[in-house]
Amino acid sequence: MNTAGNNSEPVKNKSRYERVYSRESMLFVEGETGSRMFIIRSGKVRVLKNEGNNSIELTVLGAGSVLGELTLLDNQPYNVTAEVIEDTVVTIIDEELLNRIYKRIPAWLGKLVKSIVKRLAEETKKASNELVQKSVSGVIRVLLLLAKSEGWDTEVGHRGIDFDRVKEEVLAVTGIEGVEAENVLLHLTIKGMILICKNSSGSEYICIKDHSVLSLYMNYLRAHQCGSTLTGENFPDEVFRLVKIIIKTGDQEGRRSGDRLVEVDLSQIEAGIELQNSGCSFDMNQIDQLVESRLIFSQKVSDNKTVLIYNPQLLKQLCLLQEWINVFKEEITI
Repeated sequence: MNTAGNNSEPVKNKSRYERVYSRESMLFVEGETGSRMFIIRSGKVRVLKNEGNNSIELTVLGAGSVLGELTLLDNQPYNVTAEVIEDTVVTIIDEELLNRIYKRIPAWLGKLVKSIVKRLAEETKKASNELVQKSVSGVIRVLLLLAKSEGWDTEVGHRGIDFDRVKEEVLAVTGIEGVEAENVLLHLTIKGMILICKNSSGSEYICIKDHSVLSLYMNYLRAHQCGSTLTGENFPDEVFRLVKIIIKTGDQEGRRSGDRLVEVDLSQIEAGIELQNSGCSFDMNQIDQLVESRLIFSQKVSDNKTVLIYNPQLLKQLCLLQEWINVFKEEITI
């Protein structure tokens, strides 16, 4: 497809600042730098957002809509792609025309306009990011429920969900749609938790890469929204190394206690630390920290024997938290 900066584009000049773009031409492409703002006089323009190797349609704009204003007024790259889907007449405001307008107004007014534009850009970005952050946990809940009730296993072991069904349920459950919903899904894609894919017929679907990670991230967000943290979120690395040794020792030498619990002697943990030469020295304070956090239970069965009782799945989830915590904390600006 042709872009607005290409000499071969199907564009006709009606006047110095008014042009006609034919179907399938591009006003601009995401990531390009430019210095033009477009006001649609007639016709329709599809707004697209890149997501990996795919493009997601955010909206379709018609007469009276404005595109590229922040690129012109605040020197920002175009953050979307604008594709003409039917012959469209636009008025183009470029730097030359904008500077001529500035010269016709008092200097203080020009500075005021620039200040307002900059503040608007900052507030828009901040509001968009806050909305995404507040909506992510709700969207994850929808994804997990749909994956369980309507999802299918993909060839690479992910869980697939129909993209349109996700948008329907997200709107019904969270009340967000359009750009806001797309931004939440983009947020999860950037963090490496989901993929947006297409099947052989061209229909889009969402792939959940790891159900456990997505569920853990939802719990992380909900805890922080309540001003709390997940258990183990601030544990030092030494505690996580100890947890991995407990899991390995329990798998090899532990005894089943009920349906979900495992029992292992404290002496076996000490031996496991020495045997694995992991750089983790035995520290009873670390055991106490796990006990206080109710991740393991310590029981003295005789004068010289203490056993640790724990749920292996709970400790494995703790290790998953360590693996992903930096990704969870990373701020995403869309």
